[in-house]
Amino acid sequence: MEVSRDTKDSSDSRRTGQPPYGRLIIVAACIAALIAFGRITGAHHYLTPENVREVLQNAGLWGYVLFIVIFSVGELLHVFGLIFVAAGVYAFGRTKGLVLGLIGGIVAVCVSFLFMRSVGGKAFTQIDLPWVQNILMKLDSRPIRTVIILRLVFILHPSLNYLLALTSISFRDYLIGSAIGLVAPISFFVFLFDRLVGWLL
Repeated sequence: MEVSRDTKDSSDSRRTGQPPYGRLIIVAACIAALIAFGRITGAHHYLTPENVREVLQNAGLWGYVLFIVIFSVGELLHVFGLIFVAAGVYAFGRTKGLVLGLIGGIVAVCVSFLFMRSVGGKAFTQIDLPWVQNILMKLDSRPIRTVIILRLVFILHPSLNYLLALTSISFRDYLIGSAIGLVAPISFFVFLFDRLVGWLL
């Protein structure tokens, strides 16, 4: 039902002859503003595994919640997501770091998705270009599988969240695909970071 509804919406938009270029400009400006805010405030330099670990350890029991909040904000500001995975291992150890890394990663990519969809809607479905519609049809045919594959390749890259938010994919399919697709890469990097921490300390 999701596919047919989105396909109908896309067809209606093409009939109007009004591609959402204005909305895409707003999306681009919004992304640029977020990145610029991260640079100006120094978030990219401050949000290191060491600094995040110190903040989390000083927060006590609230450290778990704070970790997910910082992870989500960092993802919005285009901070490299694996920094937070490393910080989780550094602050809480391998087992808790893995659990928090998975939960935090899933929440973070979902926050970015919902934010961008609220700004740009499903703008790509309204673009009457054959190659764009061809990509969207392939995504609609196997949405969960597509997201899983993309997560295995791009992991926590913020741009992936934004691009998928502008397509016709449902939040449910995006959530399921992201949750499954993030397990393997985050588990691998948790193991790697744990080994590095043990070696360095």
